[in-house]
Amino acid sequence: MIKQLIAYYRARPAIVTVWHHAALYVAVTALLLLLRYGFGVPVPLYWPLFAWFMLLSVHFFIVRAMGASNEWADGRADDIRRDAYDFQHIKEIYSEPKTADAAARERRARREARERQERDPDAET
Repeated sequence: MIKQLIAYYRARPAIVTVWHHAALYVAVTALLLLLRYGFGVPVPLYWPLFAWFMLLSVHFFIVRAMGASNEWADGRADDIRRDAYDFQHIKEIYSEPKTADAAARERRARREARERQERDPDAET
């Protein structure tokens, strides 16, 4: 029986084990909730389910990390670049970097122009 189960999971992608693990977690959670709130049986909920959820999370992250490859990383980077929406802003940062001094000078110039405008609203800037 155990050998057949091991052979079954070895013949499938690793993510299948995570989905089965998650399905079992949901089923046991539902059973514990039913026992506790449906029949009034005092079963512990928080810590067993929390610990199991942590194990499920670690299982998922390990399987996903083992499935990562250079092709996956390149494809993901291409997706991120393709979905980026702020190309012009990034180009401006690279082509015209502003130092703290330049930014301070720019703020000071705007403030002075605003003060001149407030003193003499009819004057051109």
